[in-house]
Amino acid sequence: MPTGSSGKGTAVTADQLWALIPAGWRAAIDRTLEAADLELLATRLSSEPPSIVPTDRGQWFRALAVTPLDGVRAVILGQDPYPNPELAEGLAFSVPNGARRVPPSLRRILIETQRVAMVADGRTSLLPWARRGVLLMNTALTVPKGKAGGHAEEWRPVTDAILRAVASQAWPVAFMPWGDHAKAAVKGAKIADGRPHILDPSVHPMQRKREFISSNPFGRVNDRLKELGVATIDWSLD
Repeated sequence: MPTGSSGKGTAVTADQLWALIPAGWRAAIDRTLEAADLELLATRLSSEPPSIVPTDRGQWFRALAVTPLDGVRAVILGQDPYPNPELAEGLAFSVPNGARRVPPSLRRILIETQRVAMVADGRTSLLPWARRGVLLMNTALTVPKGKAGGHAEEWRPVTDAILRAVASQAWPVAFMPWGDHAKAAVKGAKIADGRPHILDPSVHPMQRKREFISSNPFGRVNDRLKELGVATIDWSLD
């Protein structure tokens, strides 16, 4: 991969970004990721003031570290991390257990989860899902503090390459893009419903008209998995 560039703020190079990607993912991503795109991302991040979220760069690719490529069974795709450093933990829509404030989007997700599985009191981290093969990823893996969507364009080549890597696997994967940004990313990666994958899009949990409530995304996906004769996903949080 490229040598990258340094700069002010986060001072990250393309090589450093590449090194953050878990080794098990690199070979699959390298086939479709252009070196210039990683250079551009490194330059943009290096030009930012030191207020990028997640603040720990070790969390930027945490979703890939927790969910290896050969274990992905579903992909929940959002827009970008929570712009609050206290909430972002490197997994889409997830916040650490014990967080003082639970974002409205996550509250709605937990309500829908309870339609099909148990959610223990105080559980807000979706880490158990990630460990069971649910890739919890955003279309951008960082965000400027307090500025949603601020890194969307620069991350797209990287996250598109990740999506293509998942879609290239032979087993069924349930792709669950939530919101317009996520739906556009899935479309751009040419992921379609069927043979062998499931595409189950939904509105973003923060949709103003509350269409996400009662949409039962987890039940829908498990029903589709049953139709394919494969094991359903355990959505419990205990």
